[in-house]
Amino acid sequence: MKTILQDLVNCQKCNFVNQNYPPITPSLHTSKVKIFFIGENPSWEFGQRIPFDNLTNSGRKLFENYILPLKKLSILEKDIWITDLFKCRYPKNIKGNLRHSAESTNNINICAQSWLLKEIESVKPNIIVTLGDKEVFQRLRKIFQLNISGTFNKLAYTKLTVHINNETYILIPACHPDISSWNTRKNKASLKWSVIHKNNFENIIQEILIQI
Repeated sequence: MKTILQDLVNCQKCNFVNQNYPPITPSLHTSKVKIFFIGENPSWEFGQRIPFDNLTNSGRKLFENYILPLKKLSILEKDIWITDLFKCRYPKNIKGNLRHSAESTNNINICAQSWLLKEIESVKPNIIVTLGDKEVFQRLRKIFQLNISGTFNKLAYTKLTVHINNETYILIPACHPDISSWNTRKNKASLKWSVIHKNNFENIIQEILIQI
């Protein structure tokens, strides 16, 4: 895993590479994890060093809404891997209008097949949790051709069994940490997902841990 992350920093596989902002890699802390969080991509928030850095708003919300509930279940931070589908920041000039362009989709596919797959295979998580509402869940489903039917709204916070590169994993589609609590930018979504998240996340994780 250490070698993989070192190679990732020097990645030149897609045309979003920026010499001033190298790919953001997860912290290396264990070879096997219980929970594997996947966000969509690094933000441009100041000071970000790792995915969902606690110096960023998203990182603080991840800790508040996901990490703390896991600690109640005796899951420590060393048992948690946090990463992104796409390791580079979206170029600022395309972020607003072309986020779902063929170019960005192709680059994310390259990144996921090159790096995310290696991360999953290396740390062998018990549970994979997608963060970012439907975006991350849908992208993951397409990239790895997962045999899943149904929309994010119907499948959120449910236990799914998926096969990635001939290995079987438990997958939970979940909302973005910043949506699972009050967010003035997305009021209606925040209210809806805050209730669903609080009623379901801790319970579904506990149920799965009992079974495995």
